[in-house]
Amino acid sequence: MTPGQKKSLEARKALKEYRPTLPTGKYDAQGNPIMERKSFYYHPGEKHLAEAAAQDYLRTLLVAPKSESGPREGTVDWYLVHRYAPLKADAKHNTRRAIQLASDHLSDHAGHLLAKDFKAPELAKVLAKVGKSASLRNQVRLVALEINDLAAEEDPEVRLISRRRVKPAKQRAPKVQVQTPRECLAVALSVPEQYRPAALFMAAFGLRGGEAVAPLWSDVTPLGSLMVVRQEDDEGGAKEELKSENAVREIPIPKAMATLLAELREGQRTKGLGKPSDPISATRNGTPVSENNSRRAVQAARTRLEMPAYKGRPQHIFRHSLATWLDTNGCPEGVRLALLGQSRDAVKDRYVHASTADMLPWLERWWTAATGAEPKERVWRGGTRTPSAGEKNGRAKMTQAKADAMREDLKKPGATLKTVAETYGISERQARDIREGKVWISEKVAEGVS
Repeated sequence: MTPGQKKSLEARKALKEYRPTLPTGKYDAQGNPIMERKSFYYHPGEKHLAEAAAQDYLRTLLVAPKSESGPREGTVDWYLVHRYAPLKADAKHNTRRAIQLASDHLSDHAGHLLAKDFKAPELAKVLAKVGKSASLRNQVRLVALEINDLAAEEDPEVRLISRRRVKPAKQRAPKVQVQTPRECLAVALSVPEQYRPAALFMAAFGLRGGEAVAPLWSDVTPLGSLMVVRQEDDEGGAKEELKSENAVREIPIPKAMATLLAELREGQRTKGLGKPSDPISATRNGTPVSENNSRRAVQAARTRLEMPAYKGRPQHIFRHSLATWLDTNGCPEGVRLALLGQSRDAVKDRYVHASTADMLPWLERWWTAATGAEPKERVWRGGTRTPSAGEKNGRAKMTQAKADAMREDLKKPGATLKTVAETYGISERQARDIREGKVWISEKVAEGVS
């Protein structure tokens, strides 16, 4: 569990519950209101806020229609259901999910209001109740303004809300902590096996999260020297086209990376996977891993390696780190843009065309830097352990020599995980990870990346 999750759990445990019996807004066959207990949560000493929320809920029911056929025509809820939802039906999965969350907030706080009565002051009150999340407030603001536009086109009594009166919240992007190639490779090799290809693609090629989990084995040439990036995962299980033409690109695969991919495919073939139509990053059932799960795997690996916490998307650190490393080492701008699939805003960049032959030397240099060719480079910034203790293993619990010796002890007759783990002062789970090569780099892999 991450520190942020622990704080969230402690905050939820500190909440108090207020459960009055309230009408549901529905009626039985005799016309009597159906009652149920509804929960409202509040912080200690703020019960009046929960009672006020219950009163707001009651006022919503008083103006709501008694019919169960749907929301009252002309209300914000009616426009959300009959106008806005069909308009956004073809949006991407992540976009629909963000819109649904914002629509729920808007419906809870102002769904009963008529569209002509929903003006800037009412929108400001809704945004004040949403919370401190700037991105959520901006999404609710966007949905409300679009609802207002749709209503104004149909009803002349609806007046447009001034964008200036309800300004968007300022979003502060978290400061990216750029990592060295060696740190990026350590994180990528510390994630579970099914997420490791996606982590390697993000670390070595700078692929975005959706691009890294989408490639199939058919996107890699038979000799393993070239990979085509042509689609991304939209978190709904389907593959979507990339955002721009520049994002569709061919990336050369360094020899060390090709060795790792070949070993991975051989392991998948023993499980009936690894066919051209199968995803490279696949679960045990052969289904593609999701971007969200890969993000959690990267975050868990960073936590195990005792790296600083990051509030943004942890897998995006790989992309920032690779771009920074290429820039500081003198990589031509055209090669960097082509490798990362970035848009070419400047006119001069549109006349520069880099080939895969131009990218390969820089990717080989990155792998050389990531596998220990830079002895002066520290692995753990600000840590208490020395670099030599953790430069080849994942958690820096022991040196690579001890890890190798422990593997040999496990091969002896009568040796068990419990006895060997007690001998070396580690847990059975850590011993199992060392034996299976999930955390510590095995000799075979070390030879392939050196």
